[in-house]
Amino acid sequence: MLVIDEEHLETAEEFLDALHPRNVRWMPRHHDWIFRGHGDSNWPLRPSAYRPKSWEPFGGFDPTTEYEEFRLGCEIQLLQMFAEHLDRAGHHLPGATRQQIDALAPSGSVGPWPHWLVELAAFAQHHGVPTRLLDFTRHGPVAAYFAAAEPNEPTEHLCVWAFDTNLFGRGDHSSDRWLTLERVSRWSNPNLHAQDGLFALWSNLELLSFDDIVKERWSPYPKGGVTPVLGRKMLLPRSEAKDLLRLLVYDRISAATMFPSPDGVVRALKEEALHRGYSYGKYTGPLWLMQKRSKR
Repeated sequence: MLVIDEEHLETAEEFLDALHPRNVRWMPRHHDWIFRGHGDSNWPLRPSAYRPKSWEPFGGFDPTTEYEEFRLGCEIQLLQMFAEHLDRAGHHLPGATRQQIDALAPSGSVGPWPHWLVELAAFAQHHGVPTRLLDFTRHGPVAAYFAAAEPNEPTEHLCVWAFDTNLFGRGDHSSDRWLTLERVSRWSNPNLHAQDGLFALWSNLELLSFDDIVKERWSPYPKGGVTPVLGRKMLLPRSEAKDLLRLLVYDRISAATMFPSPDGVVRALKEEALHRGYSYGKYTGPLWLMQKRSKR
């Protein structure tokens, strides 16, 4: 039974062709697919709140060793502190009022994850706060950018995951291993808008990865016939990352467009230096720097 298909591609050109919305892999309903890029194909599909490393800048916390109530309380307390500092700095609180934030239960005494927090959590996620939201995009090449733009990992492959959003309405509805697809308002989150982003929201107690949840939820279906491919894992040699960044620029995908701010522009300059720098002693970098060298 094939639920998630794994495919190896050899060049950046083949990789981008495969991720194009018109590619047969996504037909006839390319709008039903969502994508996520990983700089290391071995990384699990888990949200940042379920990864110990994500908590290191916030005092340290290992969510994999704690029970759900305590884990959830820590997440909500951090969001509450994020909202507090946002408000003190005079910023808007996305999707929340000051009264709602003040009424949040203290750590250790919370019930289910408050669904009204999703707008605030999405904003926090895009600014480095660990949450139980996992970022996806509706545009495959955007996911390819995030896979290629990760720091040069000592790994053999980067990858893009793709999932059919119809899987969110299938599987065992009585299971605690549940996922929901969340779309939030883009107006106060320029990064989310630029990246055509949306999120998967976790509520599983065992911290299963996204792909494991998909396999487990789909396992009873269908009773007969051919099982459709609900997910794809597309791998590319890490050595192709620089070329992938170069090709994505032709589709107007770079740090400058994915992070529409002056900081994003500086990141784009660094990316350009990465994929247009020295090669075997021959300079192939920006023209302005070549001209400056020639005037010496």
